[in-house]
Amino acid sequence: MSPPATRLFFALWPAPDVAQEIDAGWTAPAHAHCGGRRMRPDTLHITLAFLGNVDPGQVSPLAAIARALPVPPGTIRLERYGRFDRPGVVWAGPAEADAALLALHTALWQALAPLGYVPTEPTYRPHVTLLRNTRTEPPDAPAPLVWHYDRCVLVRSDPGGQARYHVLAHSGG
Repeated sequence: MSPPATRLFFALWPAPDVAQEIDAGWTAPAHAHCGGRRMRPDTLHITLAFLGNVDPGQVSPLAAIARALPVPPGTIRLERYGRFDRPGVVWAGPAEADAALLALHTALWQALAPLGYVPTEPTYRPHVTLLRNTRTEPPDAPAPLVWHYDRCVLVRSDPGGQARYHVLAHSGG
C-alpha cells in the first residue's frame, strides 16, 4: 500500500506582525458584520498555486522548486473585501493584481509544469481568506493595508475542521 497523498500549496505568507494587522484591521470588522468562522492569524496567506493532493514522492521536487524560485521583493495592497458565495468565504485582496505578483505567479507555474502541474483557474485572483461559513456580503473595506513580501513557501495542509498548515520549504532557504 502506498503512503497517503499530501495536500500542498504554494503561498505568500505574511510576517506575524502583518498577520496581526490583517486580523485586527480586516478580519475583525468583517467578522463583526458577517459572522462565520474566523481564520486564525497564523493561517493567513495568499495562495499562489494550489496543488491539492500530491503523491508523497513529489514533495521533495516541489520543495526544491520552492527553494530555487526567485522572489523579488514586492508589495500587496489589501484594499477591498470580496466573497465567494458557494463556500461562504469572505476575503481581502488588491483591487487589481500588480505586474510583479502576476509575474511571480506565472514563474511558479512555469517551474511546476515539468512535474505535470497546470493552473486550475483561468484567471489568478490574489486574496487572503479571512472568514468561512458566512451568509452575508462583507462591509465596506477599511483603510488599505500594504504587505511587503520577499519569499514564497510550500505548505502542507492537514485535514480537519480548523486549518492546520505546516511550511515545508521556502524560497531562498
